[in-house]
Amino acid sequence: MIADERGRPFLERDGFCLVLLKVPVGNYLDENDFTLKQVNSAGKMIADLHMLGRGFKRTVENRYGFDRIFEMYAHVRRRMPSYLRKIVRTLDEETEYLGNYLETKLPRASFTGRSTRTR
Repeated sequence: MIADERGRPFLERDGFCLVLLKVPVGNYLDENDFTLKQVNSAGKMIADLHMLGRGFKRTVENRYGFDRIFEMYAHVRRRMPSYLRKIVRTLDEETEYLGNYLETKLPRASFTGRSTRTR
C-alpha cells in the first residue's frame, strides 16, 4: 500500500475512497499451466481468507442476504399489477425453494464463529 502525504493508505475524492497498490511483477499463466499443487495452495489461501473474518464483530447487515432480498420482494409483491401474476407465482415458488434450501442444505455461521449445519 502506498500512503499519501498524511500517511493515510487511501485518498478521498468526490465521495470515493481510492487506494493505490503496488502490483508485483509477474507472469500470467493460462489455466492449463497450473499445477495441482498451485491449485491446492490457492484453495487453502482462499479458505484462510474466508476464515479471517469470523472473529470480527458484525456491524453492517448483509444487504444481499436472502432474508433482506425476501423482505424487499415481499414489500414489492403487494404492489405488483395483476397482469404479472404468472411472474409473481414463479418468484413465489423460487423464494420458497431458496428459503427451504438455505435452511436445510447450507452451513450457517453462528455468533461463536463455528459453522453449524441443520440436518
